[in-house]
Amino acid sequence: MNGALLVVVVVLQSVTVLMLAVALVKYVRALSDAGARLADAAEQLKTQVVPVVEDLRKTISDADSLVLSAKAGVDSISRVSVSAERLLEVANLLGAAEKAVVTSKVTLGSLLQGIKAGLQALRGKRDAIQEVSEYGA
Repeated sequence: MNGALLVVVVVLQSVTVLMLAVALVKYVRALSDAGARLADAAEQLKTQVVPVVEDLRKTISDADSLVLSAKAGVDSISRVSVSAERLLEVANLLGAAEKAVVTSKVTLGSLLQGIKAGLQALRGKRDAIQEVSEYGA
């Protein structure tokens, strides 16, 4: 009976070891599958992230170009603004010069009329003197 009991214990232990070996093989296979899925996921992530990163780099480069263009535009607008201010100053000076010319013209016109009136007055006196001297002679 002892021998039969020993055989039963050995058979049970063998079945237990066999079940543990099967469970261990399933565990290793599941671990291997999980590793393969993780590698696939990493590859998919790489194929999806790399284009996004390249697009991001291109977008940043384009944004940098836009900033440089905007800066150049602002500099150009600044130069145009300075030129416009100078033109306004020149226009103001020309306006003041035009007013001075008009004022001088009016003054010279008045002076000319005064001279003409003075000459006419002098001629009138001379004519009057000649008339008097013609009547008296």
